[in-house]
Amino acid sequence: MNILISHFLLGLSLAAPIGPINAAQIDRGIRGGFLHAWLVGLGAMLADGVFMILVFFGVIHFLNIPFMRTFLLLSGFFILTYIGAESLIKARQNSIETRSNNEPLFKSFSAGFIMSISNPLSIFFG
Repeated sequence: MNILISHFLLGLSLAAPIGPINAAQIDRGIRGGFLHAWLVGLGAMLADGVFMILVFFGVIHFLNIPFMRTFLLLSGFFILTYIGAESLIKARQNSIETRSNNEPLFKSFSAGFIMSISNPLSIFFG
């Protein structure tokens, strides 16, 4: 019984952390509603599908080159840092009164795709 409980707690601890995609979905959901949040998740899902196709065709061997690994880690770091800084800057500007739905739906979809495709954890563990 102890093994079952320990494995349950291990699974819960691995599933609990909120990643950048979940944070973007929450942010878009608050600002734009359900459809915008859903499209962020759909874009991230498409990026994961691209990773699956690349792994299927054997591109994973390309990631074993130390230069490529470093380049991908640094580019993912800079993209995610930029997105995080932009969110913090926009957090001061947004208020409940300025909430609007005039943002295009494609922007939400592309934000999820770009965040997921450039996430170093998605690249190396995908």
